Parts: sequence; C-alpha cells; structure tokens
Amino acid sequence: MVVCFLASPFLNYNSIFSGKVPVQLQLVEAPQFQDGAFLVRDSSKKTADEPYVLVVFYGNKVYNIKIRYLLESQQYALGTGLWGNAKFDSISDIIKFYKTFPIILIDGKDQSGTQKEQCILTYPVTENDIKHLWFFNPC
Repeated sequence: MVVCFLASPFLNYNSIFSGKVPVQLQLVEAPQFQDGAFLVRDSSKKTADEPYVLVVFYGNKVYNIKIRYLLESQQYALGTGLWGNAKFDSISDIIKFYKTFPIILIDGKDQSGTQKEQCILTYPVTENDIKHLWFFNPC
C-alpha cells in the first residue's frame, strides 16, 4: 500500500495529516517513535461523522483515537464521547490543546476500561519519517 500525503481543508498545517497509513506500519513501527509522537490519518470508515483518526505512539503502543465531526456545531471531538466531549473548531486546535494538556489514552483491548495512560503530544510523525520506515521496513 502506498502512503499518501494529502492536503486537508480542515488542517492549518499539513505536516500532521498523513492520509492513508498502512495499519501494519503503525503496529510494527511503534517502538521507533518517542512517546507522544502523533499523526492524523484518514479513518478507515471515512464517513462524514468520523473522517479522521489521531494516531498517538506511547509506551511502545499505538493508540488510534477517532476524530468525530459534529455536524450540528460544525466542530470536532475525540473518541466516542463516553469519556468527555470537548469540542474544537479545527483539528489543529485539537493538536495545539493536547500539546499542552495530557490526552487520555485508553487501550482498546482492555474491556474494563481501567487501563488508561496520559501523555502530551510531542511531535508530528512526518512524511519523511514514514517514508524512511516504509523504505527500510516494508510491511
């Protein structure tokens, strides 16, 4: 699968938007990135209400967090809404906020929902980072 980097009308800066990112790359390469590394990719569902996913690398794990689009307010929110419903005017605003305040990371495999981590977004995984990993470690 080819990694695409697309411009998005919802982002103020395109370096964090990675379009389609192979899931195998996310899973295999998590240890390559420092805690708090992140990128925004297309959602596999690619629906109007769940257009993107915030991918956060933390503790040698990959956390995929839905970015929901709230049509009524024309804003964005993270996750399912069960653990809060902070709203943002843009995806860039989400990134700026969580570069200052910790984001709660919930392990999707934890049925109890008690295994939570927190981290601050530290740096975007860039197109060059992914191209480098993809070239040297194809999935």
